[in-house]
Amino acid sequence: MKTLIVRCEDKAIPGDKELPLLGSAKYQQLSQWAQSGIVGRIRPGKQSAGLDGIYRGLLGLKADNPLAKTGLWYAAAANINLGHNESAWCCDFVTEEDGSVVDASAGQIPSLESQELIQALEDHLGSDARHWQSGESYRNLLIVRDSALEFDPKTLFVPTSDVLGKSWKKQVPQNASGEALLRLMEQASKVLQEHPVNRVRIDLGENPATLAWLWGGAKATSKQTFVDRTGFSAALIGSGFLMRGCAQALGLTWKEVEAELTEEWITQRQQSAEELLKTHDLVYVPMVIRSQDPVQRLCYMERIDQQLFKPMAALLNKYSDMRVVVIIDNCQNRTSSFVIAGRNVSPSAESASAQLNQEDVTMEVSDSIELFPWITGNSIE
Repeated sequence: MKTLIVRCEDKAIPGDKELPLLGSAKYQQLSQWAQSGIVGRIRPGKQSAGLDGIYRGLLGLKADNPLAKTGLWYAAAANINLGHNESAWCCDFVTEEDGSVVDASAGQIPSLESQELIQALEDHLGSDARHWQSGESYRNLLIVRDSALEFDPKTLFVPTSDVLGKSWKKQVPQNASGEALLRLMEQASKVLQEHPVNRVRIDLGENPATLAWLWGGAKATSKQTFVDRTGFSAALIGSGFLMRGCAQALGLTWKEVEAELTEEWITQRQQSAEELLKTHDLVYVPMVIRSQDPVQRLCYMERIDQQLFKPMAALLNKYSDMRVVVIIDNCQNRTSSFVIAGRNVSPSAESASAQLNQEDVTMEVSDSIELFPWITGNSIE
């Protein structure tokens, strides 16, 4: 069976102006799939790592699987092979004001500026057992061989996006490892706040990187390709540090495209997906929307519907054994809507009349791992 997964990840900073991605856009093809398929919602539970955990669930990984730890993906993207006694922590630069995180990417800080900040942390807080490593933009790493800072799989450190708008100190687990990481983050914050890069960013009206949020801890684990683990071949079409690391860590075919959602690059995604579906069972196409402008968000969704979804609909007729799975985030209520259409997908009476942006849906799940059996070919009744 062939399966195309498309995720529209909403990374806008929640506010009063932006419309939900499923607001008033004219998504004709997506609506047709909703009418003929299944409409549902992912409402992430506490242990599913919020909307960030959707990635690993769609690729068949439970939250406790060592391969699902985001620190492992960061390390893979940075070409770092963890030793048996090393832990990798995601180190995301964010903007903090009065104890709360107000920007989960520090204004999409450029990589060159981020590298200067990481070097400052290495100079002031690095040691033989603790190294700060550059990544890309706001995404970086902390590699440790320190028992006080090693990753504890029983402790949940929430993703950066789940700290947005909250007191960051209250999100740190209250145990020994949490207290050690809290002290380190406080020390790092002092270094960051005094750094010339952040002073210039403030002068330019840009959000400074005033906090290094540590999360997604991981330890070295045995490598296993996606096809070895699931029996299915898979490819990922995306951009950026996280998705590149995901593909490398999980053994997926990687196709890099530009992050921009222009007509050119959406068409590039569509053409790449069509080509990769010839040789792979599953093709995953994640896209990130950061704009808060309501008109631009509407344009993005209509463009995706016409230039990606509509051509893909023709493939459902070409491949009798194909499904399409679409997941669209809502950054305001921290949920995701999903539509599944294609082979052996039988809509219920409720889904036939369901609207994508309604509260009432056919089904609701707390973890995207619950969708994986449907992605890989089970009947949906």
